[in-house]
Amino acid sequence: MDEHKEQQRLHFDHVTLPERLPLRETVMALHQVTYNRFVRALPLRDGDRVLELGFGWVQLVRVLAGNARFQGVGMDLSATMVAAAHRERGRMHFMVGDAESIPFGSGSFERLIALSLLEHLPHQQQALTEMNRVLKPGGHLLLQLPVRDDVLTWQFFFRSRHPESWVAIMKNLAHKPELVPHSRSLRQWLDRAGFDIEWERRDEVLFQPMYDYLVLPLLDRLKVWKDGKKTQAESTPARRFATPLPVEEGNPPATEPEKPWRPKPSGIHRYLLPVASLLLIPDYLLGRCGIGACVWILARKRESVTGPIGSTG
Repeated sequence: MDEHKEQQRLHFDHVTLPERLPLRETVMALHQVTYNRFVRALPLRDGDRVLELGFGWVQLVRVLAGNARFQGVGMDLSATMVAAAHRERGRMHFMVGDAESIPFGSGSFERLIALSLLEHLPHQQQALTEMNRVLKPGGHLLLQLPVRDDVLTWQFFFRSRHPESWVAIMKNLAHKPELVPHSRSLRQWLDRAGFDIEWERRDEVLFQPMYDYLVLPLLDRLKVWKDGKKTQAESTPARRFATPLPVEEGNPPATEPEKPWRPKPSGIHRYLLPVASLLLIPDYLLGRCGIGACVWILARKRESVTGPIGSTG
């Protein structure tokens, strides 16, 4: 594993620690306001096999639960994240794997989700080519990631005035600014990999990135200081989670329809989030106008691909 991927793995090992659970629930509660409408737009039918790459906090099964009976597979580079997922949402099949070399045969899935993943990968064209390979012809890819052309967003103004602080924020989130692509390049990569874009949307304009990048980290640091958990938070993740639990061989289990999942924010966030929902209205309206720091794309694998598929990063 190269140095960059090792840094990514260590970062996500850390955010999976049990004492980080309240922060994770709060982040998911805020994202539910914006992310869920895009995730639920993924065409999903009974019996579909769905792969989520870089599943993080198991966004797929939590948001899509109740939509259809599907066979879900979650793959992440962090073994600690996989172990935590087994404990939290054990009905899916979870495994350790690299999105640039997906360990499944061609045409294994009808749907694929990759949220906040591509900007962490050093070889993005290769990853998109792999995603295309494991999808069946006509299968759908739901993609979300930050892009470089984020004019008129909070990130754009903050980065222009405080470039060094912006780099520090990105490093804290395990992002390399140079890996964040321009949306034009992203469209070219998708076309080269064999995808046709069905729709493209924007989000994260003003309030949500400010909340994610400034408010949440500040409150998280205050909580660590208040509870005296700094030493515990910096302990070795491997001591918290043993090796990932074994998964059943063969087809992953189909998820049963259930009540929609609701995150449980704690502390002051229980009072901030209702206000946040109102403050997100301008973000929603600006996103509808094509303004936003993150792009959502629903792409469809072509029934047949002519010519060689690019594989360079």
